[in-house]
Amino acid sequence: MILRNDELKYFYFQAVAEEQADWSSDFRYWFRCRMLATLIAGRVLGNEWFEANLAADDDERPLYFQADCDNEDTFPRFNMRVIELGEMIFNLQTTAQFAERIEEIRTATRGVETRISELMGGRFFKQLGIEFQFRPPKGQKQEDYDIDYERTNGKLGRCEVKSKVQDAVLSENTIRNTLKEAKSQLPKGETGIILLRIPEDWVPWKDGAINLEQIANAVTNWFAKEKTKRVSSVVVFDSRTDVLDSRVLNNCYYREFTNPFCSDCSGLPNMSLAEQGCAQKVRNWVSIPQLVQEWHCGS
Repeated sequence: MILRNDELKYFYFQAVAEEQADWSSDFRYWFRCRMLATLIAGRVLGNEWFEANLAADDDERPLYFQADCDNEDTFPRFNMRVIELGEMIFNLQTTAQFAERIEEIRTATRGVETRISELMGGRFFKQLGIEFQFRPPKGQKQEDYDIDYERTNGKLGRCEVKSKVQDAVLSENTIRNTLKEAKSQLPKGETGIILLRIPEDWVPWKDGAINLEQIANAVTNWFAKEKTKRVSSVVVFDSRTDVLDSRVLNNCYYREFTNPFCSDCSGLPNMSLAEQGCAQKVRNWVSIPQLVQEWHCGS
């Protein structure tokens, strides 16, 4: 199913017309953004998935989508995660093998967050302006990596996406074992990269530098121990919701660690680093909040 902008706008305004609550303008804006995202997710993933993951009682949903309306941290995260999912579906829907990724999300009973993280991998390449495609699941080691992409030198790049779920405990062993498993998915005799998505609480907005240093050490120590030539670099990233004063911000932070034991390069564009990594600029991307704002300003 291809979701067109005009179709979404039509169904969105049908839903808006049924609003009855008298909310503040700011609350209404974010509610409408989430409503548009749930329209997208529901139409693509189906009503059964929607009811189980987004509409069920809070404690019956996957941890990733649980929300305490009275908690100033978890509720904005829930909102932004739903919006993020809707955006990824809308922006990645024409990517090769996207339907297979959606089917894996639809049928996931416990690993829905991990499956969604594979879409985050696609977003990474799309926002960098890199040609890529998802790979169909192979079910066998060294052939079951997630994404093929075009490197800056025109050669084929290979990427395995791994995700640590929200309640995962930060430790060097956790990172090392995850990277080792990811390496086994990449073909021998070739090179590839690993995209490692970490929970946002591992590197909190405030006082996260110590944890970031621990993560960096874990990756560099893994390179030193493995001495693998199969992995050219590891890109650690998190997709996070930060609440600053009354503003809710969604950012993605990336940091690439180059493997000194591999002579090949990742073929990724240079990403300038800040204290917590590179906050990737959003481009080549349709934003749901921007859509909602444009539709209402133009209506």
